[in-house]
Amino acid sequence: MPETDVQILPRDPAHPDAAALMAQLNGALRQTTGCDGAASFRAEEMRVPGAVFRLPIAAASPSPAAAYTR
Repeated sequence: MPETDVQILPRDPAHPDAAALMAQLNGALRQTTGCDGAASFRAEEMRVPGAVFRLPIAAASPSPAAAYTR
């Protein structure tokens, strides 16, 4: 299976990528626990000075590397 480059980038919680990820996460939580995590997340808390909301963003094309190095 090819590796994919991933960057962890800051995003506003209202960004479409963030909304899609939160919907997936809430669906997985609902499936495993019976309750989604929507009540535990407050987007406004991610917009105060010093706060940051980050998302993993996969590159469009797979990386040719078989492993990552540091």
